[in-house]
Amino acid sequence: MTFPKDDAIVALHKKYAPSDMAFHIIYSHCQIINEIAMQLINNNQLQVDGKLVHAAAMLHDVGYYPLLDKHGYAPKSLAIQHGITGADILRKEGIDETICRVAERHTGVGLTKEAILRQSLPLPLRDLIAETSEEWLVMYADKLHTKAISEDDPHDKLGWFVSPQTYLEHARSFGEDNAVTFARLVEKHGTPDLRGLADQYGQELK
Repeated sequence: MTFPKDDAIVALHKKYAPSDMAFHIIYSHCQIINEIAMQLINNNQLQVDGKLVHAAAMLHDVGYYPLLDKHGYAPKSLAIQHGITGADILRKEGIDETICRVAERHTGVGLTKEAILRQSLPLPLRDLIAETSEEWLVMYADKLHTKAISEDDPHDKLGWFVSPQTYLEHARSFGEDNAVTFARLVEKHGTPDLRGLADQYGQELK
């Protein structure tokens, strides 16, 4: 498999970003998710393809760009589409399918066809659940940092770190099955040094 180099990744972000602010918000988040994932791989000897994880982490949120205005905000009703939108962009750009799948399947802790139907979500009616070790790892790392993409979000737009305990309660609000899935991800992948990363980036740890 051939994965895009870092300069090509930056160029792809800039191609789709509607403004410098949007680029900074999304690209910075992707950098952080990559750092979290690499730390988890190194600290816990995870058996994954590190090059795939790096490229996928750096590209997993490109689907936000078509949803954002020039200030870097998106309607919350559309944000859930960013995984599908991102996979479509990456396929259009000829990116390896293994990376496209990560973008497509990293939302929440996975979306089943039944959940999409039950919640009337604006998504294709099919399972969007991680399957490979790399898909699960990027999904998990992504839960440990977030960014503000709505004008009514009171947080710093450039993001904040989310402890596993905090995200566990968030996952539970979508059902006990979600909480169980996330708890298993924590057990399998471990917990990174979020305090150190929060200090490095000058962001809060919630």
